[in-house]
Amino acid sequence: MESTPPPSSVLPLEYSKIWEAEGLHTLPFSGCGDRIFRFYGHSTPTSLQSLKIYRKLRESAPPERWSDLDGNRVAFGHVISPDHSQVNIGLALAGRLGELQSGYILIRKAKLARSFHDKVVSAHLDGDSVYQWVAYPSLGHAQMGLVESLSLGYSVVGAWAELDVSEVGTAGLGCFAGMEFVVESRKIFAAVGFKE
Repeated sequence: MESTPPPSSVLPLEYSKIWEAEGLHTLPFSGCGDRIFRFYGHSTPTSLQSLKIYRKLRESAPPERWSDLDGNRVAFGHVISPDHSQVNIGLALAGRLGELQSGYILIRKAKLARSFHDKVVSAHLDGDSVYQWVAYPSLGHAQMGLVESLSLGYSVVGAWAELDVSEVGTAGLGCFAGMEFVVESRKIFAAVGFKE
């Protein structure tokens, strides 16, 4: 595993530059301190892969509840910042799809900490990665949610816009790349980019 450089050698990132950032950066937000975040570039194929990874979490886990990728809730222990913070903003959260009349989803990642005094048997072990999805009503809210997530020390590993298929209609989805699935008896389309 590659070592992380000291914070003094990493370029600090201004808020306005976050949406196109790549590489290692520190952030000016309260709570971020000297934590180094690895920003990944965004593209439609990468965002589609991210959506495939986190789709089951969105379908089966309750909102804002820490779970594993299969949607099984974490029942014991507490959640702490991951060892290596990642930021995968994606095209939707970067505003590259425009301001859609839709909700936005962020996928947060953290690490589970369990004490050796914790005698409860659980499927989730100390050090396991845990995830939660958070819904926002607009792009602006979701972008502030990103700032909040990073200030808390969490990674943001996925993001997309969710369109209600019954409201938009399939014709309204024609230009978007993404995936259709059902959440709480509602057919939604997760848009992550534009079709090529």
